[in-house]
Amino acid sequence: MIQLVEGKKNGETGNNAINRKRAKEWFEKGLDTSDPEEKLVYYARALKSNPEYVEAWIEKGNTLLGLGVAESASKCYDMALEIGPDSLKTLIYKGNALFAAARYGEAVECYERILSREPETAETWLNEGIAYARIGNAQKALDCFDRAISIEPEFANVWLCMGDTLEIIGKYEEALEAYDKGLSIGPEDASSWTSKGKVLRKLKKHEEALEALKKALELNPESFRAWGSMAASFYVLERYEEALEACDRAIELEPEFAGPWNDRGIVLVKLGKLEEALEAYEKALELRMDNANTWFNMCDVLASLGRYEDALGCYNKALKLDPRSTSAWNEKGNFLQKLGRPEEALKA
Repeated sequence: MIQLVEGKKNGETGNNAINRKRAKEWFEKGLDTSDPEEKLVYYARALKSNPEYVEAWIEKGNTLLGLGVAESASKCYDMALEIGPDSLKTLIYKGNALFAAARYGEAVECYERILSREPETAETWLNEGIAYARIGNAQKALDCFDRAISIEPEFANVWLCMGDTLEIIGKYEEALEAYDKGLSIGPEDASSWTSKGKVLRKLKKHEEALEALKKALELNPESFRAWGSMAASFYVLERYEEALEACDRAIELEPEFAGPWNDRGIVLVKLGKLEEALEAYEKALELRMDNANTWFNMCDVLASLGRYEDALGCYNKALKLDPRSTSAWNEKGNFLQKLGRPEEALKA
């Protein structure tokens, strides 16, 4: 009896060894191919042969994450952590997957676990800071960025993310300093030149804003946001033809985005092209009906064209979206007066 049991155990051990060998072969096939769909097939076969193959779970997760399937990737990392709970590498992958899945609170918890073991990792502090920023906790985000900079002062992306966060909370001068520092280290980031231009616009430094935006467009001529920001600065500087060209370029790049259409209408009004402005506002509202400002802009054009009933209808729609606009109520009253409806005007 004892010999029979021993023989069975030896048989199981042999089968396990065969399965592990087969799993490794499938796993290596997955590593060798560049096709992500093929990778997933090979990793699935490896895991069927050996469900406790940690590296296969990790690589399957990495492949899914690369395909944008963050939730499924996170589950793969969970499986890897069940088998090897002390793997810092897997924990880092899981944090990144949670972030990609927009599960920012859970990502923060994951980054905290990593930092409790490796507190001097600037990249993890950066990732945690970005996650905090995404859930609206700007101060925590800035604290994380400060910690990252204390570890790695020349980490350009930390400075740039700090600039983004400071801009969101209205600290424009500090944001500008952060962008300047980040761009002095890593000057090839087009989106950060655009962000710097945006901050300079808010500081009413429009000539400097244009210089930053030109740099952004040198790096990425297809940035519709940079073209849109450039249009806004040209407009303030009363360079209306250039503003119109910038609006048109933004629209060419992103025709389904309402903002440049609204801006185009504003510029066309300044150029005295009211019918074209009206068409631009109509297109903006076709793309986004809930923008009160576009309705208000359209009202002004209709009034200038003497179409007071149409303008009144626009004001009613705008005031449903923004009922606290005192100036809009006053303008509605003025239209009602022009239409010979004084009692309604008084109520407005």
